[in-house]
Amino acid sequence: MDGSDDVCEIFCEPCEKAKQKTIAEGFCVDCSEYLCGQCFNHHKRFKQFEHHVLQDKNSMPLDPKHTVSKYVCTSKCQVHADEVIKYICKACDKIGCNVCMTIDHRSCDGVRYIPDEVKKSDTSVEIQEFAKMIDVMHVEQQELYDKIVQNFQASDKMNETAGKDLERQKDQIVTFFESLYDNIKTEIVRKQTSDDKDFKTLLKKASAMQTDLKNRKARLNILGKGQQMCEAFIFMKCTQAAMGKMSSDMMELSENGTKKPARYEPTLDVEELKEDIKCLGRLLTGEPDQITQSKINK
Repeated sequence: MDGSDDVCEIFCEPCEKAKQKTIAEGFCVDCSEYLCGQCFNHHKRFKQFEHHVLQDKNSMPLDPKHTVSKYVCTSKCQVHADEVIKYICKACDKIGCNVCMTIDHRSCDGVRYIPDEVKKSDTSVEIQEFAKMIDVMHVEQQELYDKIVQNFQASDKMNETAGKDLERQKDQIVTFFESLYDNIKTEIVRKQTSDDKDFKTLLKKASAMQTDLKNRKARLNILGKGQQMCEAFIFMKCTQAAMGKMSSDMMELSENGTKKPARYEPTLDVEELKEDIKCLGRLLTGEPDQITQSKINK
């Protein structure tokens, strides 16, 4: 500020709250407030402020933003929002504000002022050791995180492989049963084709016999109406000889025409298979080497 005509006046903050403009004569590091001479003197008298660090006009900060001291507590009490945590009960290993200590630790032997405690060398060592502990835990946590990522990737890959293996098994089963299906289907088609051919041949022969008999009957009727008895007699004898052969052919047609139709009967193996097989496989979980060992033990 030396050598400058611009002097920034700093006012007492408690007085400003009372709507008064009073030049600051000092500063409380713990309260982070500028104080006029009267407030500065009163601040020393109250028991609750007895451990506060006060700075006079010559040593107080000129910029309110630069008021932090390594021996100043600023964290607010979670129970008493208007109070700052400044004490530790070493007997209970609990920290708290002045109100906490008064209410909960009145009878405890070991309530200490935190700024006084942190000035001790062993406290500094404790903080350093705690920092190292955090570093160690951070490394362990990072290793755990990396392990989880690796396990997730391995699990995802194994699940994908398991799905592919299942699809592959399904395709094998489908191919196997389609092959069995195709075999019996081919047999049915072959039987159907053969029967169609045979029965069409039989029908053709039976139809030819019907036509022949019809024509012979018609010829016999014509000869009878024409009183051609000799011709009718000769025709009868010729027809009798032909009918002997026709009768033999009809017997053959009768035998071939009464073939038993085909009937499909499912094998009992399929039903037994359905009873025996309750699932296609098992989903094994664990590390790949553990799964392999599990298969060997089975």
